[in-house]
Amino acid sequence: MSAQLPIFVYDGHCVLCSKAVQFVLTHERLSKNERLSKNERSNEIRFLSINSEQGHSLMKTYDEDPINPSSFLFIENAIVYKRSDAVIALLKHLRRWHVLGVAMQLVPRILRDWIYQIIADNRYQIFGKTKKCMVLDEADKHRLSLSKEELTQALKATTLRNM
Repeated sequence: MSAQLPIFVYDGHCVLCSKAVQFVLTHERLSKNERLSKNERSNEIRFLSINSEQGHSLMKTYDEDPINPSSFLFIENAIVYKRSDAVIALLKHLRRWHVLGVAMQLVPRILRDWIYQIIADNRYQIFGKTKKCMVLDEADKHRLSLSKEELTQALKATTLRNM
């Protein structure tokens, strides 16, 4: 596999994070034709809960506490993004919302990360916590895990953005 599929590693117990996954599924850019049905759209982004064995492993590899993470991870093409850089990288994959990612890049990272960290540190109090990870539609379930090759590739990402 030449290009690595994007991987969104999120807190499966966080309501905000689970809603973000649903938002991504709804607003993902389509590979060929905007009129494709939900089942025909490009299934690029993989979603790993930190509660899964693969998600837990990736969080530990990239110095995030899988029990109490300070950031989600977005991994793409051997680059691991954290905090506001992860948000920007994720937004680039969404229809219409990619413009927000471009605008966010105009804000100094220190300010973006400060806002991100306030939300991340208080996400359970503000948005709530669930005991179960969400369940995806049958058509999207394959996106909740990585093949052995994809996981190996993700574990060997060489660049860490936004430490």
